[in-house]
Amino acid sequence: MPEIIQFCNDLCYAVNGTPLDPIKSYPPNRLEPVMVRHVADGYRTGTSSYAKNPPEATAIVSQIIDCINDPRYVGKTIGVISLQGVQQAKAIEYLLSKEVEPVVIEERRLICGDAYTFQGDERDIIFLSMVAAPGAIRLNALTSEPAKQRYNVAVSRAKEQLWLFHTATLESLSEKCLRYRLLKYAQNPVRSMESMDNPVFESDFEREVYTMITEHGFAVRTQVGVGDKNTQKYRIDLVVEGVKGRLAVECDGEEWHGPDAYEKDMARQRDLERAGWQFVRIRGGDFYRDREKALLPLWDRLEKLGIVADSEIDTESHKETIPAVATVVTKGVTDTTSELFPENPDVIPLPLFLEPPPPTIRKDTKKRPEVEKTDKDETIELASTTTLQEPREKEDEILSPYRPYQGDGGPYPTTSNTIPVMNGLCKIIDVEGPMWAERTYRIYMECCGEEKITGEQKSLLNKALKAAIDRDLIHKNDEHNTKWLFQNIIFSKKQKPVLLRERGNRDFEELPPSEINKAAKLLIAQGVSWSELTATIIKLFNLEDHAAEYSTLIEDYIERKFDYT
Repeated sequence: MPEIIQFCNDLCYAVNGTPLDPIKSYPPNRLEPVMVRHVADGYRTGTSSYAKNPPEATAIVSQIIDCINDPRYVGKTIGVISLQGVQQAKAIEYLLSKEVEPVVIEERRLICGDAYTFQGDERDIIFLSMVAAPGAIRLNALTSEPAKQRYNVAVSRAKEQLWLFHTATLESLSEKCLRYRLLKYAQNPVRSMESMDNPVFESDFEREVYTMITEHGFAVRTQVGVGDKNTQKYRIDLVVEGVKGRLAVECDGEEWHGPDAYEKDMARQRDLERAGWQFVRIRGGDFYRDREKALLPLWDRLEKLGIVADSEIDTESHKETIPAVATVVTKGVTDTTSELFPENPDVIPLPLFLEPPPPTIRKDTKKRPEVEKTDKDETIELASTTTLQEPREKEDEILSPYRPYQGDGGPYPTTSNTIPVMNGLCKIIDVEGPMWAERTYRIYMECCGEEKITGEQKSLLNKALKAAIDRDLIHKNDEHNTKWLFQNIIFSKKQKPVLLRERGNRDFEELPPSEINKAAKLLIAQGVSWSELTATIIKLFNLEDHAAEYSTLIEDYIERKFDYT
């Protein structure tokens, strides 16, 4: 649809002089091409690579179910695209698997993924989840070329209708950010006059008609080719385009070219009308006798088609706010967000965890107390491996206190200082290990004064951590079944692979699965029944506020087999 293609033109193609022409025309009773839904209670959880927005996910599932039950969507194919990472798409996929019959998912070709999941593929209806949300996590502006291409691909996968679900608002986004550009356009999908071709006319008559139409605020293209781009079999004098449709305007001059030319002209119009085009013809004699009267049929047809001037567009028509508690109603059951969002590792590849809303991790790290000095030189060539975590005082006490790292880190990561960075990572692991590798990176970069890790920094930290592993200073366990080093559980060679501690300031995703697994075994040894085990662990690790979110994943951790627990 033209409204969908226009965003892509404005973003990528028109600026390069190669604007796309929409394939579809404006059929009667068509679906509204661009829809926007604001999820008022949305929040982002997880790191940049594993970001999720549970309320957005639930709202999208609810809307998909409504569309499936709507007669206007019969036979329409559906896709869901996460605009930030793939974990949000996996979460939506899981919810859909619970609420929509497999045969319907297959009939609708309903898949969820990121933009490149749909590379070379399209759906009639596409749902976009922006994921990003204002809060403790800073909303950096997306401006890079790869991000631009990703947004272009995501939007252009929709053939008939595009839904945008967002938590972030224009006020919370930078005007330079692609999120801002997409949201602003979706709220008011207009064709800007700057994106039109330079007007070309075959006569002064066409020029004067064009001038009168544009003076009324309408967007007009001239000498529009229709059909195969190489042959351009059909050409229309003027095309008036708006949010709701387009109208072909043919300017018939007084010069008579004979019956053959007239018949060819009308045959061309009939062909285009069969393809969905609508025409208004203006005769030169009528126009020069009374211009206002000659254009009355044009204004009347534009009004009937819903094509309005830019100044008349209602910028609020596409907006809607999802209530603070989004619900999904299907099969006679109503589930709230917390009940509909358990994790299932058989459906969603680990690690995919749901976390509580902000505050985010390591709020205590901005002002770390000084580490108590000793009379020994603290400078190290390779890392020390002294474990600072305290063991349990009594055997019947399941968890010992968690000791967060409170020292300094190391030098800012560069390509030339792998060993000093390795030493800094090892100091952190000596205190907090066994720990999630990405948490180690976060702490290290916070010590360097950074709140966010870039891809380049993560690559350099990966290199430093690998150097520590190669030197047998650090060991790793792939407890999340992932190929990524930064998702491993890491510990120093003098530490045990599992150490039971209070959750402390760790987010749930930062708890090693083996730690929960071993706690479960000790609880069973103390007489806790299997039916009470999950609830007891939730209480033990202070996770009561989000029990529904974590229960399924905790049960998976309990049932796993770790040689070292």
